[in-house]
Amino acid sequence: MKLGAIGRKALICSAGYLTLQQAFRRTLPIVMGRRYRADDAHSRPKRFGAKGARSKGKAVRYKISGEGGGHGTADHALEDLVITVEKLTSPETGCPWNAEKTVEDYLSYVCSESDEALHEIEQLSAYEEMTRQHGSGDMGDREEERARIVRSLTSELGDVLYVALVVVSKAGHAFGLEPYHAYKSAVEKIRGRTPYMTEWGDGSEALTLERAQALWLERKQLQKETETHRTLYLLSTQATPAKAAAARSDLVYTVSRLVAGGCPWTESINASQMLQFLKEECVEAMEELDTLCNCSDDDIEDDQENCRSHEEVRRALVSELGDVLFDALMAIFLAARDHSFDPAEAYESAVTKIRSRTPYIKEWGDGSVAHTPQEAEAMWNVAKKRQKEEALKL
Repeated sequence: MKLGAIGRKALICSAGYLTLQQAFRRTLPIVMGRRYRADDAHSRPKRFGAKGARSKGKAVRYKISGEGGGHGTADHALEDLVITVEKLTSPETGCPWNAEKTVEDYLSYVCSESDEALHEIEQLSAYEEMTRQHGSGDMGDREEERARIVRSLTSELGDVLYVALVVVSKAGHAFGLEPYHAYKSAVEKIRGRTPYMTEWGDGSEALTLERAQALWLERKQLQKETETHRTLYLLSTQATPAKAAAARSDLVYTVSRLVAGGCPWTESINASQMLQFLKEECVEAMEELDTLCNCSDDDIEDDQENCRSHEEVRRALVSELGDVLFDALMAIFLAARDHSFDPAEAYESAVTKIRSRTPYIKEWGDGSVAHTPQEAEAMWNVAKKRQKEEALKL
């Protein structure tokens, strides 16, 4: 039975997750020390958000990777996370609990993890605002408490990226797609719409948010006009591990440069807003999955008026998956910018957490065996409880 748009949103809500519209009213992320008002449409986050949305965090202390991969700790940590996901999602030797879950399940998990990260950002923003205004006792105690909240935040953001990567990997196995195509799609789309960036631009200028928005919409329309040819060429490109690594590095580089400076949009936005956008992209990806899962090999009825081919829907899904990855990475880099931590900490946290909870995976396990999803889940829960107990001691 076809789920439909209302059913998809109900599914997310029934699992405890929020749609983008509900998130505006219920999550109410803190920006610049104040909450968005549920009845004020102008105060809600937008793709090209209101000026001044960036919180006044400490100076960025992470290094920006160069293009093409092989640039130190952050790249190594991200590759470890990607390898972890590949092993877990392998149809032959992966995790039995993971194997019984669907791509839609993991898209819902992205929403859930985003909500948890939003909570930690709210906690950290509130604590930083409190210490700026009133202080919080001994300086050592303040730094220790802030460090604890930052660890929680990087852990949650690492979880967001982890489940986003699982979405892409499982979609690849289910529909014959390559993660490379999602990375490459995101890079081409974002760079094409930000021609004012010196690293990849065409000499265009965008000194204001309004000009950046105008260019984005203009280039987005141009991309739509050539989308069929572009995506056909992309999906026909043979994906190799080396190409996938290069495309992944290009995406991280694109995100890092956008956040480092030169983009009026990213200067006006923060991680809370980006996590809301990520949840919206998950709903859109779920719509394409729903269409793809309920189609014939010939034509697919997209709605009452339009029909798309099977291949057109596959291309649309690749584009949405690229958007999910972009938003997840942007959330990490924006939080790192505003709260002064290294993005690699999020990657490393996810790797450590996931591998310790899956001791039955040969490449990093301790010899444990999990033949069934129930056995795998039991081991996961035991390790998760132990990790939480250890975190409370820090």
